[in-house]
Amino acid sequence: MAANKNKPMQDNNKLQPEQWILLLGLLLFVGLITTALIPDSPDQKRVVQQQSSLQSPARPAVQGQAVARLRQFTPVQPHAYQGRIDKVINRDPGGWGQIHILLSDNAGNRQEISLAPVWYLEFQGCFLKVGQQVDGEFFRFDRGQQAGGFDYAKSVIVNGTRCRLRSVDGFSLWSDQLQ
Repeated sequence: MAANKNKPMQDNNKLQPEQWILLLGLLLFVGLITTALIPDSPDQKRVVQQQSSLQSPARPAVQGQAVARLRQFTPVQPHAYQGRIDKVINRDPGGWGQIHILLSDNAGNRQEISLAPVWYLEFQGCFLKVGQQVDGEFFRFDRGQQAGGFDYAKSVIVNGTRCRLRSVDGFSLWSDQLQ
């Protein structure tokens, strides 16, 4: 027993340094989580309130101000065209060689249609020349009633060969916009 008197008695109620470090780390972690969950601005408070009042989980989490900035997307419907080629125009001779055709129909109406680069048309087997009858579908983007301008072909049929030029959304199939 004499040997035990020389050893200082450890107080089991005191925390060791390792325990203090662990406790401080835990308190810091809880503080960071709490800070992250408390909204900083009135806009964030409104979004948190809107999220908590949602009745259906299928509705978007962010509503109000952010959604108001989005424009309504209205798909553009393709229109049919047909006629005789009056002129084949290369609108980009130094670049891809974007081919346009100037058509006239039986009623004498003229229409300029943007097709595709010459290499893409040739790759699909669509060889164009003046006097040929062609038909297909085209898109009219943001042109409205504006005079002039041209339409964008979705497809063209030349001598029975159908060439697909643009997707249902109007993206050119020869570019990397679909990736």
